[in-house]
Amino acid sequence: MARKRMIDPNFWRDEKIGELTHTERLMFIGLWTFSDDNGVGRANPKLLKADIFPYDDTFRVSDFSKSLDRLATLNMITLYSVD
Repeated sequence: MARKRMIDPNFWRDEKIGELTHTERLMFIGLWTFSDDNGVGRANPKLLKADIFPYDDTFRVSDFSKSLDRLATLNMITLYSVD
């Protein structure tokens, strides 16, 4: 379930955030709202695209998948599998 989250003003000054595109920044913030209190959530690109960008047809599921990989490469999120 989505939770209320606050964005610290220092978020915008973070150098890793500066490496992201505008869409990736918004996506990263959107991930917080669909994570539990421990920061854990499902990394299903199709589900997350529908949750975070429900009205944006220009942002495809494949773009979302690439952006998740980019966030993982920058160590901003950790992707893992559970059996």
